[in-house]
Parts: sequence; C-alpha cells; structure tokens
Amino acid sequence: MRAKLLCLSHYAGPDLARRAGALWNRLSSGCKYHHDEIGPSRAQVRAWQTAVETLVAELAAARAAVPRVGGP
Repeated sequence: MRAKLLCLSHYAGPDLARRAGALWNRLSSGCKYHHDEIGPSRAQVRAWQTAVETLVAELAAARAAVPRVGGP
C-alpha cells in the first residue's frame, strides 16, 4: 500500500496524495487497537467514512482530468 500511496502523488498531486496517506494511517491505526483499549467511536467511524467518500470523489475527478495516453 505504501508504494501505491507514493505513486498517487504523481497521478493525483501531492495534496491529494498526502490526504490519502493521512487517512490511510488513521484507518489503519483505528483497526489495530488492543482488546483492553477503547476502539473508535461510532461518530469517528462515520467521520472516516465521510472522509473516504470525499477523497474517492476527488480522486475520481482527478482521474477524469488526466489525459489518456494512446486514447481519444
């Protein structure tokens, strides 16, 4: 995943890639808590979901803006 996030900077720009990496880190750490720790709250999970949906929409827009090589 780290290599994919590094390549994302080339395709989507450094700002979007940085946000994607930060969100990935938050999601990863949210999934790795011990049984004696308090996990993420429902509100936190919903906030992450909203952030992912926003990021996906922005990545789709960035992808649409990139001209395709060899295509129309």
